[in-house]
Amino acid sequence: MRNLFLEGDRDEVFEISVPVGGREEVRIAARTKNSERLKLRVKIRHEGGDSFSFVRLFGAAGDNSRIDFITELEIPPGLQNVEASQHAHVLLLSPAAVGSATPRQDAATPGARVFHGASCAGIPAGEDYYLSCLGLAGPDKSKLLSASHLARAFAGLPENMLEPMLALVYDGSEEGSP
Repeated sequence: MRNLFLEGDRDEVFEISVPVGGREEVRIAARTKNSERLKLRVKIRHEGGDSFSFVRLFGAAGDNSRIDFITELEIPPGLQNVEASQHAHVLLLSPAAVGSATPRQDAATPGARVFHGASCAGIPAGEDYYLSCLGLAGPDKSKLLSASHLARAFAGLPENMLEPMLALVYDGSEEGSP
């Protein structure tokens, strides 16, 4: 299981091999600001049957920064009882922020169960209005929206692993991998 919090200018590639009977989980939260560019590619290859992979990427791009998430899944033909889930979501905190979430799949096995989700969107109008009514504006509002969005990357973790990751997301400027 890999749990990461990333910030700043980066171009990262994570390659993960899932063995026969293996289980791999990747949860990554990423935040950018100013004119930072973060590109993250996660490549998952299932080497054998009876295997499971789970990828959850959440990003928050502020100012005129950019986040690009790419997930690549490969399941060779003939593998049995394979399940793979890929989710990548980018929240744009300003009109100048840019993001993309691109799932790529090469799953030629009829018996494989493959799920994916991808989104890239600005702050929902209802959330923006509600927080404004509470008196939150500017950096405070952006920080709260960013942190609550990024925390979703770690949903479902055991409490002893969840607390250190949430501390990084809410407090910010380090990267971690407990």
